[in-house]
Amino acid sequence: MAEKENDLLDRTFKFGVNCLKFLKSLHDEYIYRIPKVQLAKACTSIGVN
Repeated sequence: MAEKENDLLDRTFKFGVNCLKFLKSLHDEYIYRIPKVQLAKACTSIGVN
């Protein structure tokens, strides 16, 4: 059971990192800032929840 928990933790961590890398590659225009911040919060909160 602990192996499954570690796998889930690892996958959610990698998902959050990959999402942040993707968001960093997008244009930094004013209109995209709020959605980028919201998506970053949502992607990184998966592992915490």
